[in-house]
Amino acid sequence: MNGWHRVQIDNETIWTIHRPPADVQLGRLHEHLALDDDQHRDLDAYHEAAHAMVAVDAGIPVHTVEIRPGQHPSGWMTYGSWTGPWVDLATMCAAGEQGALRWLREIGRYTETGGWAAEVAAYSDRAAAEAMCSEPVSVITDDPTTRHDWRHLGALAQQRLAVLWPAVHDLAATLIAHGTAGPDDLPALRHHQGLP
Repeated sequence: MNGWHRVQIDNETIWTIHRPPADVQLGRLHEHLALDDDQHRDLDAYHEAAHAMVAVDAGIPVHTVEIRPGQHPSGWMTYGSWTGPWVDLATMCAAGEQGALRWLREIGRYTETGGWAAEVAAYSDRAAAEAMCSEPVSVITDDPTTRHDWRHLGALAQQRLAVLWPAVHDLAATLIAHGTAGPDDLPALRHHQGLP
């Protein structure tokens, strides 16, 4: 498990790429992020917008994208059935975390502790990737017998987000303003940004 960090939170073992803070507590993720309420809302918006735009780019039908500040979960996306490559779904799952991390860096608020908190906050996306997998996968190890691990999926998401970032930014702005977006918002954004 070279490079991974193991932490026990609420009787659950969690493996993270970022080094955990010394005072790990799941209930303190908001504090570890060191963001005010508006910034936390924006982080959720970029997380969900990244999921959605990577999904749309892969041809996965997105139905709704929502953020609900102060609730748990604080955001989600619904999408239709998909028979394409599993790696597209898994990359979509990884895109939320990568979008949040990219946004933190962009606004100058990224720290190792904040990165860890954003990673843990997105941990359910790893479980979703595993649950959908039809190929060998290890989302928390560097096991060389698997085709994909979480770092690889994160790198694929980063590649897609590098191209899609203007559209992610626009969708996040819609989510920040209205709390929700649907299919009508997505094609317009893709066309506006010159995407296929």
